[in-house]
Amino acid sequence: MNKTKRRISAIVVITGVLVLGVLALATGIGSAESAKEELPAAEIQAVIEEIDEHVHDLINGTMALHDNTEQIADNETLDEDLRAKAEEVHVASHELLYTAEDIQELVEGLEDPAKDPAANKAEMGEAIEEIKVYLGDYTEALGANHDLVHDIFSTVPETHKAYAEATQDAMYELESTVEEIEEDIDELQGILEDGAAEIQEAVEELADNAKEFKKLVRRMNKPAHNVPGDAGAGIHTQFHRVEGFAVAIHDSVKELDELAEDQDKNKADMRELVVEKLWVQLGDLGTAIDGMSDLIDQALSADPDDANAQKCEDLLYEMGDVQDAIREHVSELAAKVQDPIVWEYPCMGAMNSHRLANGNTLIAEAFADRVIEVTQDKEIVWEYTGVVYPTDSQRLANGNTLICDKGNKRVIEVTPDKEIVWEYLGDGQELTSIYGVRALDNGNVLIADQGNMQDPASRARIIEVTPDKEIIWEYDGPAMEFVCPSLGGRLANGNTLIADNAGLMDGEAVYVREITPDKEIAWEYSEGLTCVYVVHRVANGNTLICAQCEGCIIEVTPDKEIVWAYGAMKTPAGVERLENGNTLISVFGENRVIEVAAP
Repeated sequence: MNKTKRRISAIVVITGVLVLGVLALATGIGSAESAKEELPAAEIQAVIEEIDEHVHDLINGTMALHDNTEQIADNETLDEDLRAKAEEVHVASHELLYTAEDIQELVEGLEDPAKDPAANKAEMGEAIEEIKVYLGDYTEALGANHDLVHDIFSTVPETHKAYAEATQDAMYELESTVEEIEEDIDELQGILEDGAAEIQEAVEELADNAKEFKKLVRRMNKPAHNVPGDAGAGIHTQFHRVEGFAVAIHDSVKELDELAEDQDKNKADMRELVVEKLWVQLGDLGTAIDGMSDLIDQALSADPDDANAQKCEDLLYEMGDVQDAIREHVSELAAKVQDPIVWEYPCMGAMNSHRLANGNTLIAEAFADRVIEVTQDKEIVWEYTGVVYPTDSQRLANGNTLICDKGNKRVIEVTPDKEIVWEYLGDGQELTSIYGVRALDNGNVLIADQGNMQDPASRARIIEVTPDKEIIWEYDGPAMEFVCPSLGGRLANGNTLIADNAGLMDGEAVYVREITPDKEIAWEYSEGLTCVYVVHRVANGNTLICAQCEGCIIEVTPDKEIVWAYGAMKTPAGVERLENGNTLISVFGENRVIEVAAP
């Protein structure tokens, strides 16, 4: 394959025919390392503990201020003016103590949210802002009494010098303690913030990449106009497509740079620009570069010594590297401007991950030829390797695991001890390209088989199979017409939720559909979709759609309104809404599973 090729055309998720873009194995883009890091809970908790210690010092110091000024204010043998100053500081110490106790309560209130800082970031941020207000009040009140304390120390008789000295020492220590708390609060806030400095740095690097890409386009202008023949004419036309996308990306990055100057104010606009605009532009650019690569191959096949075609080839290779860098920065930014990732697990070709009742996650790891159960601490506690390219799995009530073993064209049920106790191969038409399995409450199994699109006789089908391997319900069609179906599952009303990519090959509509037992369409959604793999009906009646070609997950109401989205992902291949409101996403093209916090 020519070095300008930037894709793998043989490995895709929803079918062996479709090309959905560059996979992570080809480019290294979108790996777990480039994803947004989890907030460092241990570091946050350590800072909170340090703040708590300083607040205790604040309370103790305030009590010292209170007790020592009382000794001077209550002594009637002392000068009245001296006593009045001591009384004023003494009264102020009451308010200082109340403020310090309010700060202590807020700091202690941070301890539980800090156990899951990513999920509770907004709550912690509000508490920190409130602490900063109280610290400001404390600093102002302490400063108002600074000169009085000095006056008391300079005029108090020797008999009460120790009280005045202790008062002054307490004030100095309190001023220092407040500064330490402020520094700790700033540190904590810095950890919790969306990484404004990191975002700015990523935007600047992105801007540099966009400028570099435009330079490469300008350098390609002359040779792209001078390749002879039909291939040369195609290169000329395709060059202007690449040029147009390069300019569009450059302009978007320039706009992003301006928005990043006030990230808090512009966060929604930044999200839209990064996730919905730049990501799409990058996809268009990738398609244009692939087209250019094919045309250059044709030109070099006709004349291997064509200097202009060779120059275009060399420049296109450089463009591919810069394009990868741009995509990496956009992916990084997308993670920072969307709902935070609170958990992730790196794996090879993640598909259809499911959260188990014990809190662990069951993952079909297609590229590793295994199904694994992973704890929240990312420890593998169960593994089954007797499969080839598993695409789905489900833990059953009896503790066994149902697995889509695509490579071996079968669905199997295995025990915790890894013994196969049930196997289904297709009953008449063998299972060809299975991409989904769901155990039903009635004991039957729902299977999605996409069939063979190269065989006119092959049928794609959703089938319900009994334990005795009898098909009792089937929704099917020719594989070339019922294109790449996948599952949402059997709904409480008895209908079946599926994805049907019927118009995929012709650039026409694809559908998410709810099918009745009588095979009527009870509900469907297609707006803006170009290919879908896996859907999920949420408890609130909404539907999560894994819009694979768009690289996003959308949540759609029964009235077909989009109420939530998470995007800029490389080939998502599974989605599930969790009981805590978070969303579990299998990101096949980035070799990871992520849990995204509820909005």
